[in-house]
Amino acid sequence: MKKLIFIIPIVISIFSCTSRNLINGDEVTKFIFYEKDKKISIENKDSICMIANELNRAKKDPAIFISEYKIIVCYKENANMTVLCNSNRIKINGVTYKMNKSLKY
Repeated sequence: MKKLIFIIPIVISIFSCTSRNLINGDEVTKFIFYEKDKKISIENKDSICMIANELNRAKKDPAIFISEYKIIVCYKENANMTVLCNSNRIKINGVTYKMNKSLKY
């Protein structure tokens, strides 16, 4: 029983530290930033990889926010995903994440 109590936290920490990719940078064709009346499209592969890496480094955060701008992630197979953004927080599929820095253009 004592071994089980010792092993459970270790197993939980291993599974919680597994890597996850919010955005698959290899499959993205472009990012489109929308803010009010502005629209900026990013199609440069190096910029796409940089933005995808920054988004993937974000950590879960329980904050609630109102988005200032949104990013449409366009994939190769004509699938799109919307990322809501506010300063250094993003919301993907209803889950809020906090980034190290803002993606504001």
